Amino acid sequence: AAGTCACAGRPLPRTRTPTQTRTPTPTHAHTPPSQPTRQCKRMTQQQRGSTDRTYPLGIVAMNIALLLVDILSIKRQRFQSTTAVHWQIMEDPDAFFELYSVAFRTLDQTWREQGATRADFGKIMGATKSAIEVLLAEARGHVSEVVDDAIGRGFFEVSY
Repeated sequence: AAGTCACAGRPLPRTRTPTQTRTPTPTHAHTPPSQPTRQCKRMTQQQRGSTDRTYPLGIVAMNIALLLVDILSIKRQRFQSTTAVHWQIMEDPDAFFELYSVAFRTLDQTWREQGATRADFGKIMGATKSAIEVLLAEARGHVSEVVDDAIGRGFFEVSY
């Protein structure tokens, strides 16, 4: 039985059919729904209440989605007409959600490392966008490799 992502409730990546060339490696971003990651719990618990040191989850969530729409050039219900290196990873139906998770976790870690305040939101979003653009510029293969690359670069911590 397929599990779901503990944070977003999204299905875990599926294995490819026999006609596809490779089975993706499991990403580090998922755990069974009954075991939410410590990181997801910490992220939501730390953002409760409203202080200058917290970021508003809803606003951040919306801005992360818009950031990805901008990077992937999928504005106005049209897709980019030129070939980009990272488009092959978008063949996975869960790729957008995986990238969303990477971007959100990268923003969260950057926020904490820099001791950011709400006044730093634009700077943190810019750093997150740059990090995702670097990952996508070097993307090859499956989205799980992008997630592994983000972890390897220390864009966010992995904790279950």
